[in-house]
Formats: sequence, C-alpha cells, structure tokens
Amino acid sequence: MDKIVYVILITILIFCYLWISRIVVRKILKENGITIKDSRSALLAMGYIKEKTKFILTFQEKAYLYGLVMGDLTPVRKSNYTLKLITHSTHKTFMELLCRTFGKYGIANYKETKNQNMYRFQSHLDLESFSFLLDSKSEVIPNWIDSINFNDFLAGFIDSDGSIILRKAGKYFQYVIRFFGQNLDLLNGIKRRLESLGYDLSIHKNHKLGDKSYNNGVLFKYNKDYYVLETFKKAQTLDLLNKIPIRHPEKIAKRELIYKIEISGFVHWKN
Repeated sequence: MDKIVYVILITILIFCYLWISRIVVRKILKENGITIKDSRSALLAMGYIKEKTKFILTFQEKAYLYGLVMGDLTPVRKSNYTLKLITHSTHKTFMELLCRTFGKYGIANYKETKNQNMYRFQSHLDLESFSFLLDSKSEVIPNWIDSINFNDFLAGFIDSDGSIILRKAGKYFQYVIRFFGQNLDLLNGIKRRLESLGYDLSIHKNHKLGDKSYNNGVLFKYNKDYYVLETFKKAQTLDLLNKIPIRHPEKIAKRELIYKIEISGFVHWKN
C-alpha cells in the first residue's frame, strides 16, 4: 500500500514540475518579446501537419458536388479547418467514383466494413473551400443553383441517389430517369424546376416507415418514408439525358445502351 501511495505522489510531483516549468518558460518568452505560436501554428511550423490546399471551384463543379453530397453523403465540420464527408454503400463502383471526385481536393478513401458487401467512404477537405457542402442537408435547392448549373446539380444527385432505367411498359419499353429520397420537399423542388422547363414527372412513395429490403444481400430498414421522382416520356428522358453530365460509370453505360437502342429503331420489348 505504501508503495502505491509513493508512486502516486511521485507522479503528482512530476506533473506539477512540468506544468510549473511550462508556465515559467512562457513567462520568460513573453518578457523577452518572443511570440508564442498557437498549437496549430506550431504543428505546421514543425511539419507535423500540413495546411490543406485551398480551391476555387467553378459553379458547375460546385453544383455537381452539392448534388452528390445532398444525395447520399453526410458532411461534418470536424474542426475550424477540416470538413469531413462520410457515407456507406454496397456499391463499390460508387465508392470509386467518390474517391476519384474528392481525391482531387483532399484525402479520400474507402474500406470494406465488418458487414459483408458494405463499404465506408470518408474524405477530409479544406473547410474554407467546401463549407457550402454543410448546407446540403437542407430541404431546398439553394438559389445559387440556377439555369446555368442546374443540370450539374442533377448529375451529382443522380450519381449519388438516382438511377437511369430501361424497363418494359406493356409490349413496349420505357426510358426513365429516377431520383430517390426521404426529403419530399427537395424532390418536389426538383419536380417543379424540371416541369418549368417542359418535362413531365411523377412522384410516389416507394417505401414507408418500417419497411425492409435487401440490397446485395444487405438488409436495409427504412426509418422514414421513401419517395421516388421519375420521368416517364421517352423523348423527354432522352433530351434530359443529353443535358445531364453524369459521371457514374454504370449509369453512363446504361445511358449509352439507351442511345444504342434508340438509334436501332426498336419499338417493341421483344426486339
């Protein structure tokens, strides 16, 4: 017991000595007019950390990233200097797209989680350059997304939480651009904007609160109602596909298949 008390006392004395010494050193530096760096500046000066690169994005790139994050990523203010992005997905191709996209601006990586067929993505970016992404979980499209970059925003949203579909419609086939989401106000906002441009869309509830579904063998449980917004006229879908600069390889491949079928002149599904 005496030995334990002795060790505790020695530890306390050492701590007090170090703390007092630090105070004394700071006092001496101040008395001699020597500037004391804050901890971040000191770490930068010693090379323990590196200053993140600043970026000035085009309005088109900014809108694409906003749609991408708004669709299926979570932005987190990690510090006064760092923005962290995270998401989970069963789609490895999507993870690779995120790494290519955000790897240009900072650290970006993904890894397989303990859950089979599930991946976790994260990226660390300069907060000053990408702070606008913190607003991406709002229920409205920001005013700075206008007629010039709206299609870029749609591309990011589709790449993140949308689909390009070729499906059977009776004896014919149908081209569809589909937007998913729990945010009904946001989907209605997209619907109104596209309708103002002459496109026809429908919206319906795809899953309700408590529903369960499987994706690549992984169970998903919906904690909110889930909605689908989609185009349904072939000519309009083709026109919109020509204008939206999607980057997701699988969705680009589906678009090219639709182009190929359209050029072939096929009309019936059996073709």
